[in-house]
Amino acid sequence: MRTAAVLPSALASGELLCALVQHVVPAARLAPVHRRPRARALRAANAENALGVLWRGGRCRSGVLRAYGAAAGGAPAAQAAAALVCEVFDAYAIRDLRRREAAIARRVDAALVAGGGQRLGRPVAWARAFRDGARLLALAGPGAAPEADPVAAAFSAFRRRRVPVLWENPRAFRARADDDLVLAQLDLLVTEGSAPKPAAAPKLEPAKRSPPAPDAADDPEDGQWELFRHRLLARRGPRSRRGENARLQ
Repeated sequence: MRTAAVLPSALASGELLCALVQHVVPAARLAPVHRRPRARALRAANAENALGVLWRGGRCRSGVLRAYGAAAGGAPAAQAAAALVCEVFDAYAIRDLRRREAAIARRVDAALVAGGGQRLGRPVAWARAFRDGARLLALAGPGAAPEADPVAAAFSAFRRRRVPVLWENPRAFRARADDDLVLAQLDLLVTEGSAPKPAAAPKLEPAKRSPPAPDAADDPEDGQWELFRHRLLARRGPRSRRGENARLQ
């Protein structure tokens, strides 16, 4: 699992930060990025390259950018690194989600009705509405395996459909689910075409033609890093990764 503890070393070269900025600001014209830089001056140049784009974009708070820039070229403090990533997350993902919140709520209601779940109340308290797992299980669709914990069953169903899950396990979901992350998770489900469809009559085919079950080893990684990979980096454009996944390993 990737946590904030790895951010300082992951961002130290500035290369990953440049990749992140290029994808959240597709029109940005970054200066040439130094690959695997060893010299502090080259690492600082990469960081300043990315921070300049964020500064000119005007979405991120200047104080957060200055605090991170003070450590450019070396491993930034964990607090500064976490603050920068959270600021980019808020500026380029959460604010957009909040603008589309009403449309997402309508899609979630439609998917809940299709899955036999209870519609959302208004105004929506996202974390409270989904914390017990009942609505998550309804969104998982008829293919969800029965488990004692509905959150675990829903997460397993999401991963089988290659939908990124933003918490590493149900316990983390119950402990750290806030309105913004739950809204982001639901957006992955219902806006990007992964919402469950009403169950159709099964087709009778010979067993030998049945498709193989998904390999559990192919499931996407857990944790909040998934949101950066799938929402911040890919955003809502084409799903081609062009090697970004490899750089984030």
